Amino acid sequence: MILIPADATLEAYLDAYKASFDMMRHYSNLRFTVLTAFVGISTVLFTLAIKSVATGSTDQRSGGSSPDLFPLKISMIAGVFIAVIFGFAEWRIGELFEFYSASAASLGKELKLAEEFYGRPSRAYIWRWSITGLFILIYGGSIALWCAVRCYANPRSRCCAIKRFFYFWNRD
Repeated sequence: MILIPADATLEAYLDAYKASFDMMRHYSNLRFTVLTAFVGISTVLFTLAIKSVATGSTDQRSGGSSPDLFPLKISMIAGVFIAVIFGFAEWRIGELFEFYSASAASLGKELKLAEEFYGRPSRAYIWRWSITGLFILIYGGSIALWCAVRCYANPRSRCCAIKRFFYFWNRD
């Protein structure tokens, strides 16, 4: 929690209480700014990956017979790396938000405020993990997407179910 000296005035407690809510607001906004950056970067990488496979660029080393998957591999590695990094950033933002939420609750009790000013929503298991689960789905789904693209783009891949799905929707 936020450390306040024992001889602190009421004003110091109120300032710490307000600062806790300011930090919660900051991390709440940061959470969605990070998500926006992640979606933008992933979109660019995904577009580059699909464009490199769709253009049919050929590898000069193999006599021009097979597509060059180097841009796809770089995009895939970068996409997975970025999903992991942004996932850890989201986890940390969630921890900091919880820290300042608990700090505001304890300061509210110290200030003897009515519970509606510092009370927290239900701490049931499903509600504690709802937002975290959503972000795990977003970042984990991104990693799964990159794996599916890799399977689809590699002609020697054994991901037959994924290829059949894409071929079913793309047949002429």
